[in-house]
Amino acid sequence: MRTIILSLTLGFSLFLSDCIAGKIVVYKVDTDKAQALAQSMGISSLPTLLFIPVKGQPQASMGAVPRETLVKAINDILLVK
Repeated sequence: MRTIILSLTLGFSLFLSDCIAGKIVVYKVDTDKAQALAQSMGISSLPTLLFIPVKGQPQASMGAVPRETLVKAINDILLVK
């Protein structure tokens, strides 16, 4: 099983590529084309990142956040060290 981040922002993978390469899977979703998915995940504003760990509950980060905050969330929520 793999850990997943559902990315609803542009450039997320490039923004963190040095610390996530080969560790997690990132999917970008076009919320205009996948409105049902966004609604089912409770996405109401952009940018939004949905962290889906292998074990545990999904958690969302909404709004623009600093790189350091995203790295900490990846490490803490997804257990990627």
